[in-house]
Amino acid sequence: MEAKNIAILRFEENLNFVELRCLRGSIIDLVGKDHPFFHNHQGSGLRYAYPMVQYKVIGGHVCIIGIGEASMAVMQLVGKFPRTLSVGKTEVEFHVKDCKLEPYVPVMEITPKLYGLTNYIALTDENFKKYHSMLALSDKIILLEQIITGNILSFLKGIDYYVDERIECVITKLDEPKEKPYKHVRFDCFNLQFVCNMELPDGIALGKSGSVGFGTLSRLRLPDKFKNFNQ
Repeated sequence: MEAKNIAILRFEENLNFVELRCLRGSIIDLVGKDHPFFHNHQGSGLRYAYPMVQYKVIGGHVCIIGIGEASMAVMQLVGKFPRTLSVGKTEVEFHVKDCKLEPYVPVMEITPKLYGLTNYIALTDENFKKYHSMLALSDKIILLEQIITGNILSFLKGIDYYVDERIECVITKLDEPKEKPYKHVRFDCFNLQFVCNMELPDGIALGKSGSVGFGTLSRLRLPDKFKNFNQ
């Protein structure tokens, strides 16, 4: 397949989760509702697909990520700043730190890649009950691995790539989940690391509510002990 561009627009400013969702609303007002990628709606309802524009904080900086067709729309935001935007009840002036555009082509790797996921919401209502009814930690990990694999397939489908080979995903580190509120509901958020035989782009989101800061993926250096993952 042809490479898909991924744009990462970084601002000087930092925000918390609640403020980030407020910023999303202000960006939607700024670009207008004719740009569905920014608000993930289509027609009169939600666009039930992988979010192509994502708002998040990486390394202490607010970022807007645009994937595929949405990448150029995010790049075009650069010319609209510096600008003051409403973040809840506060007015904040935002300044662009940098903006980069990188090509991405999905590649199945012989040597696995190591990734981290932060504030990852894996569990739907059905999976939440299933996960918390399991006694064995090994069973919980297998369930999460299956969910992560499904999330990766959702991302790949979002960029019109369909995998012929089997995606392998193995969790190597799992912290206790922490509850975080979103839209008046509390979710289990996981911080974890996993190895996978698929090359994935740094900074994208996996899992629920990925458009507003949850489930940010980061590429990590693979320790030697994991290099025989597929052997």
